[in-house]
Amino acid sequence: MESIPLNEENLPKIALAQQKLNKTNVTPLPTYPRALSSFDGLICHVGVGAFHRTHEAVYTHEVLLDQMNGSGSSPQRWGIVGVGIRGASTRDVLKEQDYLYTVLGKDGTTTSVTVVGSLVGFVLSQDDPDGHKLIDFLADSRTRIVSLTITEKGYLLNTSGDLNLENKDVRHDLDHPGEPPRSAAGTLVRALALRKQRGLPPFTVLSCDNLPNNGRLARGMVLGFLKAAGDGALLAWAESHCRFPCTMVDRITPSTTALDDSKTDTYSDEVRKIVQFESCVQDRWPVVSEPFKQWVIEDSFACGRPAWETRGALFTDCVEPFELMKLRLLKAGHSAMCYGAFLLGHRYMDCAMLDNTVRGFLAAFMKEQAATVDSIPEEDLKNYQIQVLERFSNPFIKDTLARIAQDGSHKLAATMRESALQNAREGRSVACFSCAVACWTRFMVGVDESGEVIDCVVDPRAVELTALARAAFQCASGCTEAPCHAIKPPDVKNVALLLAAVFGDDFAETDAIVEAVLDALSKLAMTSTRQLMTQLANEEHQQL
Repeated sequence: MESIPLNEENLPKIALAQQKLNKTNVTPLPTYPRALSSFDGLICHVGVGAFHRTHEAVYTHEVLLDQMNGSGSSPQRWGIVGVGIRGASTRDVLKEQDYLYTVLGKDGTTTSVTVVGSLVGFVLSQDDPDGHKLIDFLADSRTRIVSLTITEKGYLLNTSGDLNLENKDVRHDLDHPGEPPRSAAGTLVRALALRKQRGLPPFTVLSCDNLPNNGRLARGMVLGFLKAAGDGALLAWAESHCRFPCTMVDRITPSTTALDDSKTDTYSDEVRKIVQFESCVQDRWPVVSEPFKQWVIEDSFACGRPAWETRGALFTDCVEPFELMKLRLLKAGHSAMCYGAFLLGHRYMDCAMLDNTVRGFLAAFMKEQAATVDSIPEEDLKNYQIQVLERFSNPFIKDTLARIAQDGSHKLAATMRESALQNAREGRSVACFSCAVACWTRFMVGVDESGEVIDCVVDPRAVELTALARAAFQCASGCTEAPCHAIKPPDVKNVALLLAAVFGDDFAETDAIVEAVLDALSKLAMTSTRQLMTQLANEEHQQL
């Protein structure tokens, strides 16, 4: 089996080997110009992780391929430069490969390997002692977009949605403006100040984090820092001219690790072997994704953007309907199925989806949720639900139910509260929602129906909620040692306390919801998880 180290010089050799061995599961190689000077616009991306490499970077790479082949709709060429505020590990690995890497797209029926070339450089805050190189690069006239995947924690916002001025990194950047910034907020503001000083327009701050209203979060972070810094002129300039479009991003991307001779990562090693077999490419750090990808973007940019729409991105005036669809169908579906599936003995999402009880229940749950999702001209809601079932069934993603089950109290409230209230108030069934809550409650008890201890409960409120879950089922306080699988029918008062703790007092005062949850908990106590889920799947599931 031919194996060629991935770098720009070796691309012709890789192409020849692929042709010689008739490798058909590969996409065209990035033989387009990749020197920084060849690009009209640059995107500086903060947080070059696996998701960025399978999502925004792939869309940008595909546009560059079209332009290379003469089929691009826009002559402007855009490249991506990674930005690292902390840590050099990602840069160091990718630099050895001239920032080229592979994306392995795989599901139960298809396999593809793409060598991505849109990432063309990397700038770190620690590249020089004063941190000027990074700020100067962000303030370069060709830098038109600064995109972010920094996770919710990276925005450093408090519970009120304002910048947390007590955070040590924010405090450092406010108090020591002459030192290298430590926060994303401080870095962006320092660069914006230099752009204004140079007479340049601001860049667009494009959040690609998997968060609702992500553009508003980015805006709050930047403007919050400017207000705290007390620079009124810069604040007014940024408020008037800077753009913070919202986006909805979606592509399931399992994590992989870079090749390390001192450590073993079975999954990542398997990915490297598949990439090598399918494409003749030796990649130290490939990434994996499902074939599906989606990107909905608010079309509000300060100074241009790539023609991502030519490769499937959707530009719109309002992203919120798409966010709601994803929240109430995909994200809520994740949580709805995982607790029941875990109680049935499954440990991986794809294996659970082979169980007709789980699959049928999830289909019924999405049908119930879809009644609260407005139709979107650009999206077929029934087809979206079918796609969710197919995506969750992908045998190569290997997402664990224990991971999906983490922070359940927050996820249930964030993804299901409003839809359950809407269904109840409009006279529709909340039976599937109630089943999901019942299974989560049984999971939080900490012992399954066979008496096995559930040792993967991860929730910041675990102690409080475990006590409430046990009280709801009238379990003894020490039921991890007693035969707690013989739970009793639920106590109405304690069920209301549990609902209030997770979903709010108004929720616990909605009679239709309390009665439905009480009914689901009673059936779970008197029968079994499988019987409860099967009954709902049979009663409510229609072929999608």
